[in-house]
Amino acid sequence: MRVAGFGMSQYFTELNSVSEGAEGRWQKAQIAERIYWDKAVVGGAEFLQITAEKLRCLELVSRHAPEAIQPDYRRPKQVVEIGIGPLAVGVGNLLEPPDAWRLTAVEPQPRRDCEFPEFIMAGFRILVRRTLSYVHTKGETTGLPSDNFDLALCFNVIDHTPNWRGILVEICRILKPGGYFVLTVDTLCFASYVRWACILRWLKKSDLNVLAHPSRLTAFGLERYLPRLGLQNLFV
Repeated sequence: MRVAGFGMSQYFTELNSVSEGAEGRWQKAQIAERIYWDKAVVGGAEFLQITAEKLRCLELVSRHAPEAIQPDYRRPKQVVEIGIGPLAVGVGNLLEPPDAWRLTAVEPQPRRDCEFPEFIMAGFRILVRRTLSYVHTKGETTGLPSDNFDLALCFNVIDHTPNWRGILVEICRILKPGGYFVLTVDTLCFASYVRWACILRWLKKSDLNVLAHPSRLTAFGLERYLPRLGLQNLFV
């Protein structure tokens, strides 16, 4: 199996051809993501690290909102994960027991193969064996039915798009009334946010880390915004 990717010069040529504006920032973020995944799909170290972070996310949920991941043994619960990544292994793949969940994965990047050592591939195969529908589209416009999912997951995604509010609005549309939404995102303190907004995103606008994060958020800002969507019982 060969894992395909572009050379860096091709990526930078593509970056230079992208126009400005919100759509251009989204396209540049996607190019930066492809560069990241070119490295993450080989070796296995990055895959292990991000999978461990997703497992820690579930541990926090089980501690602070265990009812969110409580299975219903009468019927499988419907789960949607926005921005699962092109390997299609997200937080939802770690839910137990596997038969209690039906996972729909939304991801703007096409699915990719990987080349890991066999001991990592063995675990990867177990995780991707779970029932999963892969929807290759933007998280802002999923096209999924309204009021359909018992649980929505969004792990380290919304700062990778300029329209992060659009993703949150879309998740609330497709989530059932009374459903649960688990959101994780890297946040900045106010001083770091000002530094990013006023300096870094202008002086280092060609830096891949800046391109990959067209939005930056603060915990305070999220705490103020999320209740406007009708979300309750917030844990930040």
